[in-house]
Amino acid sequence: MHKHSRTVIDAELRRLARRAPSLRRSDLDVIDAALEELADSLILVRLRNAPRDTAPLLRRLFDTQWVDS
Repeated sequence: MHKHSRTVIDAELRRLARRAPSLRRSDLDVIDAALEELADSLILVRLRNAPRDTAPLLRRLFDTQWVDS
């Protein structure tokens, strides 16, 4: 999921850099950070709102290892 959002963000940054050549690298870095944070928060909101019975599916989807503390 993160890889997909990163691909979309990179494509949009390239498009923006072409359309607004006056933007400096530091400007694009700020935009990049904001888009990255937005994408991550949107993913987290969906995960938080997922029904509890989807936990096994989410673990499989995100390929996480269950660790008992």
